[in-house]
Amino acid sequence: MRLIVEQRLGPSEMEWLEKRTIAKEILELYRLLAHFRVRFARHLPQEAAAALEEFVSADGTLFTEKGFPSGSSRSPMRLLLLSKVKAQVDYFLSDTQAQARRAVERAFTHLQRSIVADDGFRRKWGMAFEGTRGEEACEKLGSVHLLSHGIWAFKADAVGGKTDLILGRDVRDEEAIRAADALVLTEWKLVRRGEDAQKKAMEAFDQAERYTRGALAGFELSSHRYLVLVSEDWLAHVPIVSATAGRIYEVRNIAVNPSPPSVAARAAVVALGGDLGIGASGLSEGEGE
Repeated sequence: MRLIVEQRLGPSEMEWLEKRTIAKEILELYRLLAHFRVRFARHLPQEAAAALEEFVSADGTLFTEKGFPSGSSRSPMRLLLLSKVKAQVDYFLSDTQAQARRAVERAFTHLQRSIVADDGFRRKWGMAFEGTRGEEACEKLGSVHLLSHGIWAFKADAVGGKTDLILGRDVRDEEAIRAADALVLTEWKLVRRGEDAQKKAMEAFDQAERYTRGALAGFELSSHRYLVLVSEDWLAHVPIVSATAGRIYEVRNIAVNPSPPSVAARAAVVALGGDLGIGASGLSEGEGE
């Protein structure tokens, strides 16, 4: 629209150019938004649903031929209205995204602490980790645990869609919406003794980047993706993966047979010293703790 306006055309030329270029796209955007409001209104934050309802009821006629006198320019006004409702809904959805992130963090914290505190839970995860299909077993257990916190975890398939971590089929959005509070993209990798955690994190990142399907607004956590590295003991260093295209990648380490915190802390300090060229003897016992 900005390019069209910059041409400084007369009214009839402006109307002709709009019809040949963007008019149909604008009407299709309105149609999709109106359909989204009907289909997902009860899953949106109340304020976002109300903003969409007000938009359709107050301004919907302006997206029909009856809303304007003949010969007038329609596209600028329609785009302004779409931009207004976008700003309103984005504002209300941002809080939903924050709530989803907190729920995911709580779920991972609960998972790791359950492994530490519950012998049966720890054995179950240890058996999954050591099994011949360890990665698949761990992602299934992890997905079930996340669901108990209202998070429906999925992974990317080979063609950019969503794969159910438990059933191995395409995610059915309607089913997920009925059962959970948010959809979250996760990729799970095992890091066995001696393996490179950074390399595993990048493998998970590459798989997550396959996901190209548009996020389900109001329900899917689109700002953050989670790369979960499952190891026997704590990783000395949890890798960091750079953000890309506005998406933040969080790397989480789940240890299935973790050492006591003091032992893990000493191992991390020794490993850091090695990275810096400092021998273990260069640290006193107090510094190691």
